Amino acid sequence: MSTLSISAAANTLSSPWVDYSSDVAYVGTDDGKLYKVSPVFGGGGPALSSDTTNWPVAVVTSGTSNVLTGPVLDTADARIFLGDGNGYLYAVNSTAPAKTTSAE
Repeated sequence: MSTLSISAAANTLSSPWVDYSSDVAYVGTDDGKLYKVSPVFGGGGPALSSDTTNWPVAVVTSGTSNVLTGPVLDTADARIFLGDGNGYLYAVNSTAPAKTTSAE
């Protein structure tokens, strides 16, 4: 068993999405950020992405509730979909995560 502290600032109610083919997991936190964890199963213990330029992604930047739902990865479009407590749905480009879009 392994333990990984995602964020000291926020608990999370978001279930992780695991991309088994890439050995990557994505998880949202209650402070509105999306994290990438890799490796998940192989190559050592789970670790947060070392790409600090792109991860974590600040998905929710306004509103009254920053709590994120569990993410879902669409591998065909390379987008991660997740919602927040404000009623928004987000699409995060998994290869260029700074490009986040939302729709109410």
